[in-house]
Amino acid sequence: MSRLGTVRKLLVQTSGLTLVEVVVALGILSIIGVMVTNGTFQIVRIQGTWRAEVIATKDLRHAGSYFAGDVMNAVTTTLVAGVSATTTVTLHWTDTSNTFHTAKYSLSGTSMPYVLLRQLDGGQQEMAREVEAAGFSRSGDTIVFDLTVQSSGGSTRSASLNTYMGNSK
Repeated sequence: MSRLGTVRKLLVQTSGLTLVEVVVALGILSIIGVMVTNGTFQIVRIQGTWRAEVIATKDLRHAGSYFAGDVMNAVTTTLVAGVSATTTVTLHWTDTSNTFHTAKYSLSGTSMPYVLLRQLDGGQQEMAREVEAAGFSRSGDTIVFDLTVQSSGGSTRSASLNTYMGNSK
């Protein structure tokens, strides 16, 4: 028998896949596909939630850091000791080159979530987004800054910063 005849015989004698085998194979592939897709979406969702938490924490630290620096330089403030917390504070000081500075912290927006703004010598800077609440109060020479920020994932982060106004008179 020639080679061509052998190949023809093999092709004629082989049986194809049955319908049951095809259906079972497609079912197994579908289950694997769903598992891989579901796992991928879970990873993306968790990563988005984690990113929102990191941004909220960064906003808290960022605002606290700038505020603490301004309070430590401040000589005067609009806060009155013993009065309940307000959502706006202004701090004043003169630096070593005799330049007068004014820093004002306030909430922007008409409804929650607010944006915490810092205005320094006429320039404006966004300190924190998604702010639920902010409060400034004074006890003696200590300025208290309370801030609550909501992440886009739905959870909240809060911080309370007590800073001594070392240059006050």
